[in-house]
Amino acid sequence: MYAINNKSQRGNVLFLILIAVALFAALSYAVTASTRSGSQNSNNETIDLQISQIHQYSAALSAAIQRLQVINKCDTSELNFYSTLFTNPADYNNASAPIDSSCDVFHPNGGRIPWREPPEMLQNAGSSEYLITGSLQISGIGTDQGGTNLDQELLLMAIVNREICLRINDKEGITNPGGNPPHSNSKGGYSIPPTALQDIGGGFVDDETLAVNPATAPEIYGQVIGCYHHNNQNHYFYNVLLAR
Repeated sequence: MYAINNKSQRGNVLFLILIAVALFAALSYAVTASTRSGSQNSNNETIDLQISQIHQYSAALSAAIQRLQVINKCDTSELNFYSTLFTNPADYNNASAPIDSSCDVFHPNGGRIPWREPPEMLQNAGSSEYLITGSLQISGIGTDQGGTNLDQELLLMAIVNREICLRINDKEGITNPGGNPPHSNSKGGYSIPPTALQDIGGGFVDDETLAVNPATAPEIYGQVIGCYHHNNQNHYFYNVLLAR
């Protein structure tokens, strides 16, 4: 009788141990899953915050340009984005701008917009500064004329990482084909800091156009804000500040 009870007790103890092990495993999984979820949510919040900062800067620049055109009567050809904070300030200087700086976007006499550097995640991706260019167009925006005399656009651009690129497109309703950002084989692969021909200092130039065929990120056709991947392995955010 004692032997039977002893075996029964050992069986109960073993059963309790197995339950404890199972509960510990379940708890460990729940904690791990919660940690991963919390980390992912935190990362998404960080990305969304930095995207918001980009959009705020873009909106401020667009508003400043409109004020200069409406209040200061600045012609598009007179807009000046010169700032000593750019790596190559002289490349952004517009010799056609009024000497009183009334058409200077970053000057107190003009747009009164503080020059800003990109958020940390953009700098880590390769954007030491924003690029403001008049030599790249997005097809479907402005007075697009099918390949000749294309619309002249002013874009704010930055190099971003893949994760931010996908997130921007998701927010703007742009298709990321196959889970990847739209791809351009050749057009729009700008350096940052830019060369003199890429920034707005050289004026508006019908140099390159995106979204005109399958090789030039067609998913961003007509999109004022978006992101694409280039053959140089960079991901580019853009925002059309002005379309003519």
